[in-house]
Amino acid sequence: MIYLWVLSQLVLLSCAGGESLQPHDNNKLEALAVNRSEIVLEVGEYCSLDVAPLPSSADLEKLTWSTGDPSVATVSGGFVRAVGEGKTVISLTCGEISKQIPVRVFDDKVAGAALLYSSKLDYDHQPGEMLVGRAGSYMDDGLKLASNGEEILLLNMYALGQRMVRYRIKASADALINFKSKSGDFSAWLDIPGKCIRFQTNPIVSQNADFLTGEKEYMVDIVHSYREQQMRVTDLLSGETVSLSASNDGRGGTGKGVTNATPFMVGTQKDHYCVRFPKGTYCYIKKISVYCLKEYVKMLIYGDSITQPEDYYPAKDFDESYTQLIISGMKGNAMSSSRSGAQLPDVMQFLPNEVPILKPEFVMITIGTNGGLTAENLSAMIEFILAQGCTPILNNIPCNERGTQIPTNQLIESIRQKYGLKGCKFDLATSLAGDGMEVDKSLMFWEDYEGDPYYNGIQVWHHPNALGGRRMYERALIDLPELFQ
Repeated sequence: MIYLWVLSQLVLLSCAGGESLQPHDNNKLEALAVNRSEIVLEVGEYCSLDVAPLPSSADLEKLTWSTGDPSVATVSGGFVRAVGEGKTVISLTCGEISKQIPVRVFDDKVAGAALLYSSKLDYDHQPGEMLVGRAGSYMDDGLKLASNGEEILLLNMYALGQRMVRYRIKASADALINFKSKSGDFSAWLDIPGKCIRFQTNPIVSQNADFLTGEKEYMVDIVHSYREQQMRVTDLLSGETVSLSASNDGRGGTGKGVTNATPFMVGTQKDHYCVRFPKGTYCYIKKISVYCLKEYVKMLIYGDSITQPEDYYPAKDFDESYTQLIISGMKGNAMSSSRSGAQLPDVMQFLPNEVPILKPEFVMITIGTNGGLTAENLSAMIEFILAQGCTPILNNIPCNERGTQIPTNQLIESIRQKYGLKGCKFDLATSLAGDGMEVDKSLMFWEDYEGDPYYNGIQVWHHPNALGGRRMYERALIDLPELFQ
């Protein structure tokens, strides 16, 4: 019976045709599987391509590699190195089977800018300047943000009037990412599922970005340039980009003192850079860099809100603020770096992150309006500036209705004498009799805090208006003519 069954099977196979008697060739290569479908690298970076045959038993002994443009990227044995900015294709061939991997190489340098800070973020690069906590964890591919809405924070603080923070990220198609200041005065969103970018202003300002698909690497630039705030997002593989800009238009006063009936505030990014990830499958931050948008300036100007007019000046008067007039008088060879509400310890949070790198010839300080000034702190700041090879300029603060400038300027004068410094007598420029005692209200915005318990309902003529800014500039021409030569 067994003999008859075997014979019947042989007959059936014979009837089905001779090909079924031939064994299947499991060693014939049908396709190449590669661990990356596209490559995005910064100039100087490298990556390795891992290749597997399909089927797995196929032979890869004749596998060869080539690059479409060796000036962009080179390849050897699957090792790809980025050489220069541009696009190319890495090809791998084995017999009749080939595969192409698109490559984009970008240069992180910003023309005409100075790099203030830069760090990769991954398991091997965990910089102490990043405060992460529960907001993320370092992985091989970058700093992976947790979708819990908590924020990572760059501890280094910057206040330059023209600066940019740049993030290199990779995010999922459903990712919603928020780039903001710690205080929340500035908030920008990358909305990949909504295919747009936007500022959290009132009303919201947004821009469509149809190329946002997720599962890609993007460059996100957040730019502060005095009144203007800008967000720019670039697809690092395709090179497609979208940008959004909006400008502050200040109130010109407070309460009943407001001179601009239709103010519009975007924010000034006035403290630490933060990122949070409230929604989505994943978001990796691979790198963060901070730039000053000028390589060099002759003078940096430090202070509080009086030196940061973009925080309160109406747009029509902005160019008449004292900082902008000084910058214009120096033919653009100066930049302000200031924070609204700042005291001297606040200035010392960002001054060391900027002056040692930019090394200006002069560092001008106008601080003391908000109190907190001591001889010890002033001396420490002056000695730090001198140690950087820069010349400090210590200005008197302008007059105000409460007369607090009088003892403050006496202290400032004692420090000037101690170190042999020059400074602008802004109190003389803003007083009624030119003696630095009583404020000339025609030169000031009216800060009316009636009914505001935080400010105890005070009413004070405090921030110089356009006419006050002009008077302060004219005083600078008298006291420091060498700046404008």
